[in-house]
Amino acid sequence: MDWIFERMTSVTFPEVMAATGAMLIGRGTYEVGKRMSDENTDYDGGVQVVLTHRPPAEPDPDVTFLTCDIERAVATARHAAPPATRTWRSSAPT
Repeated sequence: MDWIFERMTSVTFPEVMAATGAMLIGRGTYEVGKRMSDENTDYDGGVQVVLTHRPPAEPDPDVTFLTCDIERAVATARHAAPPATRTWRSSAPT
């Protein structure tokens, strides 16, 4: 996930998060984000949808975990995103 820090800076991050209505990510990216939130880094970018083969034993109430195909996952994230926002996709399903 190091690539994201090359493209997103502290200056651009708030703008990107404000325009992001939903994030479609894989389990690996979810775990990185979870560790970051444990370090008091707030996520304020809309709905989180995780496409995975391994949903957690204890679900996160703020996250939708899916085990479907990518087309359905994209449709779910787009449907959940408020109008006039973007859906951000990252990583491969794990």
